Amino acid sequence: MSTINLFLLGFIRERSRSAYEMATFVEEHQIPRMIKISAPAVYKNLVKLAAAGYLDTQKVKEGEMPEKTIYSITEKGDIEFIKLLERYSQEQVKFHFDFNAVIISLDKLDRAHALEYLNNLKQEFSVRDRLIRKNLNQMSGVPVEARAIVKQFLMINTTLIKWLEEFMEEY
Repeated sequence: MSTINLFLLGFIRERSRSAYEMATFVEEHQIPRMIKISAPAVYKNLVKLAAAGYLDTQKVKEGEMPEKTIYSITEKGDIEFIKLLERYSQEQVKFHFDFNAVIISLDKLDRAHALEYLNNLKQEFSVRDRLIRKNLNQMSGVPVEARAIVKQFLMINTTLIKWLEEFMEEY
């Protein structure tokens, strides 16, 4: 089981939904920026969760629209959801920053180019900082959990900007 399954089970636990509705939500709310998930993974994992007995499926046809499958959580799925919450709340947090590949590779360059790439990273984080702050200011009525994640991103981003500035001074 993965964090994708935790997200999907929790999302369906809230109310029954179609795969399209979930995939659309993931894309529209930029969930891949918060957890490792994609629209194709939504579809794939829903099928697996249903096959494992964690979800029930119901075919529904509305008007001229094609038939769609609505997923709802089973008792077994609810138990698995709680197990996953417990498991992931107790695991050591993994930090994977793709830009660390840049940092590790800087010693292969001359100082001027290395500083250029560090400055590129700093600029990207600064752009993201402005975007996060703008989004945070527009989050009235958004669940507290979502606001907390955006604040978390802002804090991490701000810390990384400061870290880059210090690293660039040392470099």
